[in-house]
Amino acid sequence: MSIKSKAMPAEVVEIYIAGDYDKARDICRQFCARVPRCVTVSRTQFIYTHGEESGVVVALRSYPRFPQPPQLMPLAEILADELMEGLCQRTAMLCNRSTHEWRYLDCENTQDREPTK
Repeated sequence: MSIKSKAMPAEVVEIYIAGDYDKARDICRQFCARVPRCVTVSRTQFIYTHGEESGVVVALRSYPRFPQPPQLMPLAEILADELMEGLCQRTAMLCNRSTHEWRYLDCENTQDREPTK
C-alpha cells in the first residue's frame, strides 16, 4: 500500500446565516447529494447592537476529491439562497479571501408582497 496525494489551489467560501443548526445540516446534506461537494457546518452566535441570535457558518472548501469549477462563489451563492429559504432568513453573508457579499431578500421588488395603500 502506498500513500498518494492530490493538491489544488486553496479556496474557501464561508456562509454566515442565522437559523437552526440541524435544519442547516439537512439543507447542506441535500445540496451535497445533488452537487458532489464537501462542506462543514459549525454553530455560531451573532451578537450585534441591541440583540443576538444563534446561527451557523457553512464553509465550502476546495477539495481535490471532488472536481469542481475554479470558483466556489457561484456554488456558495446557490447554497446560501437555499439556506435563506430553508431557514426562513432574509439575509446571509458570504466571505472569501477577497470579498464579503451580503445577500438579502429585496422585499421592495417582490411579486407577492402586499400592495401599498
